[in-house]
Amino acid sequence: MSLGSAVRAQPFTVTVGGVTVTVEAAMADRWLDAITGNPMTSVVPGMCSAEDRRAVGLALIGGELSDSDLWEAASAAIAEASGRPWWEAVRLAGIADQNRILLGLMTLEGVHAHTVTLGAWCDAAFVTVLRNMDEKKRTRFEADLMIPPGGSVDDLTSFDAVVW
Repeated sequence: MSLGSAVRAQPFTVTVGGVTVTVEAAMADRWLDAITGNPMTSVVPGMCSAEDRRAVGLALIGGELSDSDLWEAASAAIAEASGRPWWEAVRLAGIADQNRILLGLMTLEGVHAHTVTLGAWCDAAFVTVLRNMDEKKRTRFEADLMIPPGGSVDDLTSFDAVVW
């Protein structure tokens, strides 16, 4: 995870099994669509170039890649784009997807997903949620957000399992 990727939409590479692919630069709206859709394929290979999507597809068909490889690559890509652990970004996206009040508050503050990076969007969502809580709830929310999901990537059937 780098601050550069979190504040500037730029391409970066991730490894899917033994295949290195480039994730294209994108603003938060595209990332949020992918995260709240089917992150395993919407992120990697979905947010990669056509050539890389083809390479990943062929590797999957050939049995060179597994679902676990896709989960790990998607997790790495989300972490790189958000500048925070992947589960925090997924949880924040899930909160916004389930509670449109958060999106409304962010919009009123001038945070528009099509104009900010995923990292900036996650930071704004985090601050927006915290700003409306008392200190006790704030501490609990931060702890819940930051606790890694239990088990391994292999145990997850969807990123929905990460969202409370």
